[in-house]
Amino acid sequence: KRGLPLFVFILCLAVGAFVGWLTYEYYSAPLPMTAETIVTVTSGDSLRGIGQDLYNKQVIPSVQTFVMWARLFRHDRNIKTGEYAIPLNTSMSGLFDILRSGKSIGYKVIVPEGSNIYEVAKYLEDVKLCMAGDFLKIITNRKFVKAQLDEDAASLEGYLFPDTYFFTKVDGCRLIDTKMVQRFKDK
Repeated sequence: KRGLPLFVFILCLAVGAFVGWLTYEYYSAPLPMTAETIVTVTSGDSLRGIGQDLYNKQVIPSVQTFVMWARLFRHDRNIKTGEYAIPLNTSMSGLFDILRSGKSIGYKVIVPEGSNIYEVAKYLEDVKLCMAGDFLKIITNRKFVKAQLDEDAASLEGYLFPDTYFFTKVDGCRLIDTKMVQRFKDK
């Protein structure tokens, strides 16, 4: 009679250890990707939606498993918007580290001296950082211009400092405009 509770305890301990080891192995094992993959998380994306995108891009083997791991380790609350490069041989743990980092892919933008607002707008659209029309609409908005310059002007023409910048695809036109004007003010 005394041996049965001890046996049950040892059996539960062994099963628990096995499940723990299996969990660790799966969570830290490389994902079944065949190449580095770019993933974009936008504001308002659901956990299931992010998982579906990762599954469609063959980063993860299962949406349900991704959601389960995210909730189990509470990663679901810390995923940040951004465009991320997921390297080959990344584990599930590493994937969550990347998605929680907020470190989006940066794109180099060179605004040559003498560029006008239309050339800058076209370039930003060409590199898919900002639609030209949206860029022009913002930098010709009198309220935005007044807020940036603290003076009345028709646009920010002449205030977009020629320089090398690094922007992400989640920055948006307004932030890009603001950074360019701020660089002008700083110089």
